[in-house]
Amino acid sequence: MGEVADGDGEVLTQIRASWRVYDGVEMRERRSEPRYMCSDLVRIVIHRLEGPPAEAVANLEDISPSGACVQLEAAIREGTDIEIVCANCRLQGKVRHCRFVEIGYDVGVEFEPRRAWDRRRFEPDHLLDVPVKGTRTIGTQAR
Repeated sequence: MGEVADGDGEVLTQIRASWRVYDGVEMRERRSEPRYMCSDLVRIVIHRLEGPPAEAVANLEDISPSGACVQLEAAIREGTDIEIVCANCRLQGKVRHCRFVEIGYDVGVEFEPRRAWDRRRFEPDHLLDVPVKGTRTIGTQAR
């Protein structure tokens, strides 16, 4: 997994007005749907431009219908194709951001196709059934 994040973030088209704090820095919340905190070990398949795919174990930190955040020991370049392999499904997507945190790297993945995750198909361990602050649920105003 020798890929190194390039530091330039891919800007998503759906930018929300709400803010969240990440490592002491305020950032715009980019999701337009609920994101649920969880904690589940998953297998990651990283499709590199050269060579065979690399595999790693990651902690699934949060998930929404169109994306997820996994925590890894090494950085992954933004734009890299990635799969999150769960107990009974494979969620494919692209790395949208990779940020160093105290205990590894938070890697944001945008699913392809969008809305790939369905709770009825895969429910992560320790899923909090409360949306993360800064996102909205259906029929409510953004906070």
